Amino acid sequence: MLFGTACCVRLQEMANYPFAARFWLLDKDGDGVLNEEELLAWQRSVTSACFSKNDLAELCTHCSLNNFPPSINGETFMKMQENFLMNGDAKKVWATLHLTGVCPDGLPYSWRDIHAVRVSKESNTYLSHTAIQFFRNLYKPRRFSDLNNMWDVTPGCPWKHVYGFLTTEIPLDRFIEYWKYMALTNRSVVVQYARYWGYKGDTILLFLLRHARPYREVGEAVPNTIQVLVVGSAGCGRRSLMFTLTALDEEVYKEDTSASQEMYVRTTTFPVRHGEGEALQTVVYVTVPIENLTKVLEDETLEKQLDVVILCYDGSHIEETTLPIMHAYLEAKALPLRCRNLPFVVVMTKAEASASTEAPTNESQVMERFCREHQLLWPPVETSVETPEESDIAALNEYMYAVAKEPEIAVGNAPLTLQRILRRVAIVTFFALAVGSVTRYFFRRMRGRRQ
Repeated sequence: MLFGTACCVRLQEMANYPFAARFWLLDKDGDGVLNEEELLAWQRSVTSACFSKNDLAELCTHCSLNNFPPSINGETFMKMQENFLMNGDAKKVWATLHLTGVCPDGLPYSWRDIHAVRVSKESNTYLSHTAIQFFRNLYKPRRFSDLNNMWDVTPGCPWKHVYGFLTTEIPLDRFIEYWKYMALTNRSVVVQYARYWGYKGDTILLFLLRHARPYREVGEAVPNTIQVLVVGSAGCGRRSLMFTLTALDEEVYKEDTSASQEMYVRTTTFPVRHGEGEALQTVVYVTVPIENLTKVLEDETLEKQLDVVILCYDGSHIEETTLPIMHAYLEAKALPLRCRNLPFVVVMTKAEASASTEAPTNESQVMERFCREHQLLWPPVETSVETPEESDIAALNEYMYAVAKEPEIAVGNAPLTLQRILRRVAIVTFFALAVGSVTRYFFRRMRGRRQ
């Protein structure tokens, strides 16, 4: 690549992100200026490991920096690059660009970084312990909790398109949960931002390859992230349920009618027993319009990322909200080669409305017959946002983990049909005849001994 005067203009147009990223990474203490130690670290990474303070003094003179030891802000940093170009020192600029990255989006990754992880149809990618520690160690020293917008020095928030995720003032736990979600659904973003923030290791170490749900063996441990798809008709309360299951103390639910047809995602993390100790388990709740359920399940990649499906209906409007989920369930089970080991759990919202009626309504009886016929557990998991302490909502997160771990616990008893009744009668009759024959034989032997 040839650099010249015209490149200075182009540098300002296309290289803001790479140089801003490099400046941000070099600024270890986050005070907005590069001190002497930080400048030495920069020059030793782009010129020679033997770069000394005397060399730094010569560099300051070369770049017309009056103060020594120098303190360079971002604007001066950019002017230094322009001076290098004007003086024919293109290699110095290229060395900094090479370390930071010159991709069109300003993120420093290579083709190999993105494609280092080979994912088969039987596996998913999950955020590894190495990646969790990297993002955790990045969050604390950089004081992300004190920044109104931590994305100021990046190309933007990587999950700004995910409705339900925070984009500013993100707590540490949420920060890790969001990266877990991205590792499952869009791992290239994890690679790009890890490189941007200075990750130097092999990108394959950022992920764990684990069996997807359809291919897990019996008793196999679930990964550190499970995804639950919540299905229900509009207005059934599924979004408020998801918010209640995952909300922090200071969060307030805000219904956005303009996003009623979009995907809504929420996350939460809680400790579970793992061997002799405990491990942190993350649950991702995702909901899409009910008419899009078959599209999700027909997509091989999306379907294998699911661990549980919740069929959600409103306890105060049973007929209007149960018919859509019954129809959706039948369509889902009719898909060829789909829903293997995929448990379905029936959840009722606004349970306080159902509890106020003494006798079961015709609509609830129809839903009960449907569930028993299709081996869905009945009665449903009853939840109430208004009175959560009086419902099963407090234990629903742990229940989702248990169902993902052992899908068979969400399967109800097979319905009683005429064939099964006749079979049971035949078995009972056989055992009765066998017991009768043994009893008669025993009494005959007793009589023979007495005689």
